[in-house]
Amino acid sequence: MFLVQGVISPPHFVTGNKMRFEKVGELLNFLFLWEDGEERAGWGSKPYRAILQKSFELIEQRLGYRKAERWLDEFLHLVRLTHWILPYPSNRGLISATKSNRSQGLKRRMMWFSAVYAEPEKVAFPGDSMPCTLHNIFWKARRQTFGDGGTGQEWGTSQLINACRGQGVLIYGLEEAKDYWVIGKKSAGMKGFLPVWERSQPPKLKMLEQIRNKSLDELDELIVELNLEHGNEQNVEEGGENSGEEAEVRSSDGSENHEGIERDSFEATVSTGSIFVPSASEM
Repeated sequence: MFLVQGVISPPHFVTGNKMRFEKVGELLNFLFLWEDGEERAGWGSKPYRAILQKSFELIEQRLGYRKAERWLDEFLHLVRLTHWILPYPSNRGLISATKSNRSQGLKRRMMWFSAVYAEPEKVAFPGDSMPCTLHNIFWKARRQTFGDGGTGQEWGTSQLINACRGQGVLIYGLEEAKDYWVIGKKSAGMKGFLPVWERSQPPKLKMLEQIRNKSLDELDELIVELNLEHGNEQNVEEGGENSGEEAEVRSSDGSENHEGIERDSFEATVSTGSIFVPSASEM
C-alpha cells in the first residue's frame, strides 16, 4: 500500500486501452530477456538481469541449450506464480510514472501491472456467481501438498510447479500454447476500466533463504545444483510425456507506452471471491 496525500491507497495500476503490455508474458519478456533489440536505458544491466543471463549461459554450457531454455521457461512460470504485482517499465525506465498536474491535484505516481490468471475453464472474474480465482487454485494445491495444517509452509520450486500442474496451471510456452496470465482490469463503461487484482498473498519459495547473501559464483553453483535435481525429477515423472512445443514467444510489440492519469486516491470497497475491485464511484 502507498500513502498518497495522507490517504492509504493501493498501487497505481495501469488500465488503459492502448497499453504496451496486455499479457504477462509480454511484460516478463521485456523485464527479463536480452538480445531482443529492445532499448532499456538505465536499467538493462540491472543485477537481476545480469544474474539471470549468467545463470542461463552457465546452464547452457554445462547441460545444453534445451535444458537452459526449459529452465528459463520454468523460471518465468515461477515469477507468474509468486509475483502478482509487477513494475510497468518503459524503454526509459524500469518503473514508468504518471504525469503530474498541480492544478488538478495529480501527483506523479509509479505505475504497476496487476497480473491475474484468467483461464476461462478454471477461474471466473467478479460479476459471475460463485467466482473461482487463483486463490482457490492455490488453496487446493496447498491442501493436497501439505494437508490441512500447511498454511504457512514455503514451497520448493519443483514442488510448486508440480502442485500447480496438478490443478491445471501449466507452463506457458512449454506445456501451454496460450498465455492465460493477463493484466487485471474490468470495464467500467464510459469511465474506462477499473483495476482488479488477486486479493490473497502469492506462495513463498524456500529458495529465498537459500540465495540470501550469496555471491554470484555461489548463486551459479546453486542454480546448477537445483536444475540438476529438478531435471532428475522430471526424467522420472515424465517418461517421455509433455514433449509439447518449446518456448517460442520471446518478443513484445513495439507500440508506445500509454501513461494514463487517474485520481491519486480512491477507496477499494467491492470484493468478490479473491479478486479485489475498487469502487467505480471513487475513480
